[in-house]
Amino acid sequence: MNTPRDPGLFFTVFFAIALSFILTAWMLLPAHVKIGEEEGGGAEESKPKPVLRGEKALLQSEAELSKADEILSRLEKEKADEMEKEKKAKEKEPSKNEKNDKTPMKSDAKTSTTKK
Repeated sequence: MNTPRDPGLFFTVFFAIALSFILTAWMLLPAHVKIGEEEGGGAEESKPKPVLRGEKALLQSEAELSKADEILSRLEKEKADEMEKEKKAKEKEPSKNEKNDKTPMKSDAKTSTTKK
């Protein structure tokens, strides 16, 4: 591919042509497009938004928080009870090392074999 003799002029003309295409396309677009009203695509019945009452919202959020706090405390209590039961079960169960200590050990002389 041949390189232009004046690359600065080449890029200036290239970007000027591109800018002219963009501006022409932008000018041909309609100024205001209202979607839904003119085209009928989004004509939904608009219901008035409910008025937000501050005290009512605060009471509802406090009630939800109190319910969540009760649930959380109950779950924590259940988890603590489970941990207590597991700890008691571990204390009741003798460990494997204690079982092995109670069994008599065989002497090494009887079990070992030597080659002559």
